[in-house]
Amino acid sequence: MKKSLWAAFFTSSIGWGGQGVITIQDDQISGGDGEFYYHGGFSVNASNVATASIHIKSYGATPHSILPGVNEYTTTFTGQYNEQEMILTSSIVEPLRATISVKLKKITVL
Repeated sequence: MKKSLWAAFFTSSIGWGGQGVITIQDDQISGGDGEFYYHGGFSVNASNVATASIHIKSYGATPHSILPGVNEYTTTFTGQYNEQEMILTSSIVEPLRATISVKLKKITVL
């Protein structure tokens, strides 16, 4: 996959949300927002399903997380791949039960 910049819009099943930017290049994904950075692996299988296994960690002193009180975690997002827009979801079990959805909109190819 060509290196590309995407806008990311996050929502959680507990009612919190946020936004940031990410880059996807080949099998890597990375990005951040005003409170957290994220990095990990990205793949698209033969059925056009995108999978992003991402480690998310706060870099600020008083982070405002879409998962209140959770400042670091690793999760896997999945969803249908599209070259311009995707919606990926993840279920978090520990330390609390929640679902996170992220809507990705391609900004540009880098």
